[in-house]
Amino acid sequence: MSLIDAAHVTIRNLYLKGHGRRCHAIVAEGRGRFAHDVNLENLTITGFDAAQGFNGIATRVPAWNWVIRNNRIKDVGTGMYLGNPDGSAPFVNGLIEGNRIEETLGYNLQIKHQAPRPVLEGMPQGPSVTVIRDNVFSKLTGGGEGERARPNVLVGHFPLQGPGAEDYYLIEHNLFFQNPTERLFQGEGRVALHNNRFVNWLGDGVIFMAHNDVPRAVDVIHNTILARGTALTVSGMPEGVSPQVAGNVLLSMRPQPEWENGLNHVGRLAEAETLFRAPLADLEAIDLRPRAGQLRMPETLEIAPHWPRARRLSQQRAGDAAARRFGAYWP
Repeated sequence: MSLIDAAHVTIRNLYLKGHGRRCHAIVAEGRGRFAHDVNLENLTITGFDAAQGFNGIATRVPAWNWVIRNNRIKDVGTGMYLGNPDGSAPFVNGLIEGNRIEETLGYNLQIKHQAPRPVLEGMPQGPSVTVIRDNVFSKLTGGGEGERARPNVLVGHFPLQGPGAEDYYLIEHNLFFQNPTERLFQGEGRVALHNNRFVNWLGDGVIFMAHNDVPRAVDVIHNTILARGTALTVSGMPEGVSPQVAGNVLLSMRPQPEWENGLNHVGRLAEAETLFRAPLADLEAIDLRPRAGQLRMPETLEIAPHWPRARRLSQQRAGDAAARRFGAYWP
């Protein structure tokens, strides 16, 4: 499906099967000027896997106010590829919600970095938030190896100055599941990573690092990260700037003392079966709710996220049961 200068379009309840042809399932074409207020809902996309460069959903032009919700994407080159490699097609003020993306050759989801934002009629120029929530990102099987290995999800930076420089990603309530050749998540720029579950018995968990720019504002709050390799790495931030890492469960084969500051539970991966109900189960049955009496938050834990919306999620009353926990679990 080809979108050219599309606006106020809804596509829902379709089954798109590629049969291995060398094409994308849905693409906002680069020969257009824009694609905005596009809703993609309840789609099944499969069989677009002739090569890693063929995508389930792709945007090649400035795109804003997209809603990508409740879609199933499987057996494609890249699940969603939003933006251009040179940063010239910004994806702005989007909502990516309730999707299940698995068995991709490359990324389940990649949102490219952004060069200075063009001025187009109706395009947001003030601060915006792109929300990624309630999705399942799995690369248990089918991923590329060696130079073609990719994380489940990668998000690039927003413009370094001018319109969009105050934008951020709010990434919440997702399940990132397995990747034998790469990390589960990689980010730079301005990111709030809240209440997600990361499970990789095959490799590393989460990394913030320089890619096209550096991590500039990073909150890692109330996540559960179980990784055979390194659970959480944050590097390359500007001098004098530190991430906020609090309320997380970080279990790995090599526990990381840098996060053992009274704000996180840091331990060995072997603890997982003691702490959680079914951490070794498959994607359908995994249960990272804590066992009775496990993982209580210290009374002294204070969290002050960088951004207003994210702040409201974390500044809860001390007696609130939802606030008195480590890690990303909920009833």
